[in-house]
Amino acid sequence: MQTVIKEERYILQIGCHEHVLRVQELLNGVAPWPDRFRVQLVASHFHPGKTIYAASAEETVELAATYLAASPDPLALVNVS
Repeated sequence: MQTVIKEERYILQIGCHEHVLRVQELLNGVAPWPDRFRVQLVASHFHPGKTIYAASAEETVELAATYLAASPDPLALVNVS
Protein backbone atom coordinates (compact mmCIF):
# COMPACT_ATOMS: atom_id res chain seq x y z
CA MET A 1 0.00 0.00 0.00
CA GLN A 2 1.23 3.48 -0.85
CA THR A 3 1.74 6.29 1.59
CA VAL A 4 0.40 9.65 0.39
CA ILE A 5 1.84 12.75 2.05
CA LYS A 6 0.90 16.36 1.31
CA GLU A 7 3.57 18.94 2.07
CA GLU A 8 3.29 22.67 2.73
CA ARG A 9 6.09 25.12 3.44
CA TYR A 10 5.97 27.82 6.09
CA ILE A 11 8.55 30.58 6.51
CA LEU A 12 9.17 31.77 10.06
CA GLN A 13 11.17 34.77 11.20
CA ILE A 14 12.51 34.17 14.71
CA GLY A 15 14.76 36.99 15.84
CA CYS A 16 17.06 37.68 12.92
CA HIS A 17 16.85 34.12 11.58
CA GLU A 18 14.57 32.80 8.88
CA HIS A 19 13.41 29.19 9.12
CA VAL A 20 11.63 27.23 6.40
CA LEU A 21 9.42 24.49 7.83
CA ARG A 22 8.09 21.63 5.73
CA VAL A 23 4.83 20.55 7.33
CA GLN A 24 3.71 17.13 6.13
CA GLU A 25 0.15 15.80 6.28
CA LEU A 26 -0.46 12.07 6.17
CA LEU A 27 -3.35 11.64 3.73
CA ASN A 28 -3.28 7.88 3.25
CA GLY A 29 -1.01 5.05 4.19
CA VAL A 30 0.07 2.61 6.81
CA ALA A 31 2.80 4.75 8.39
CA PRO A 32 2.10 4.95 12.14
CA TRP A 33 2.07 8.67 12.98
CA PRO A 34 0.81 9.82 16.39
CA ASP A 35 -1.08 12.71 14.73
CA ARG A 36 -2.02 13.75 11.21
CA PHE A 37 0.62 16.51 10.74
CA ARG A 38 4.36 16.55 11.37
CA VAL A 39 7.42 18.73 10.89
CA GLN A 40 10.93 17.32 11.02
CA LEU A 41 13.55 19.70 12.38
CA VAL A 42 17.14 18.87 11.52
CA ALA A 43 19.81 19.03 14.19
CA SER A 44 22.12 22.03 14.41
CA HIS A 45 24.79 23.29 16.79
CA PHE A 46 22.06 24.96 18.84
CA HIS A 47 19.37 22.27 19.14
CA PRO A 48 19.02 18.52 18.54
CA GLY A 49 16.90 17.20 15.70
CA LYS A 50 13.26 16.65 16.51
CA THR A 51 10.03 15.52 14.86
CA ILE A 52 6.91 17.35 16.05
CA TYR A 53 3.43 15.90 15.54
CA ALA A 54 0.13 17.75 15.96
CA ALA A 55 -3.53 17.60 14.95
CA SER A 56 -3.37 20.64 12.60
CA ALA A 57 -0.76 22.34 10.43
CA GLU A 58 -1.07 25.57 12.41
CA GLU A 59 -0.52 23.79 15.72
CA THR A 60 2.51 21.99 14.27
CA VAL A 61 4.04 25.31 13.16
CA GLU A 62 3.34 26.90 16.55
CA LEU A 63 5.03 24.02 18.40
CA ALA A 64 8.03 24.16 16.05
CA ALA A 65 8.30 27.94 16.47
CA THR A 66 8.24 27.58 20.25
CA TYR A 67 10.94 24.91 20.08
CA LEU A 68 13.17 26.98 17.76
CA ALA A 69 12.66 30.17 19.79
CA ALA A 70 13.87 28.36 22.92
CA SER A 71 17.18 27.57 21.21
CA PRO A 72 20.07 29.92 21.91
CA ASP A 73 20.58 32.72 19.41
CA PRO A 74 23.79 31.92 17.44
CA LEU A 75 24.55 35.63 16.97
CA ALA A 76 24.45 36.17 20.74
CA LEU A 77 27.27 33.62 21.06
CA VAL A 78 29.59 35.51 18.70
CA ASN A 79 32.29 37.48 20.48
CA VAL A 80 32.20 40.98 19.01
CA SER A 81 35.29 42.86 20.14
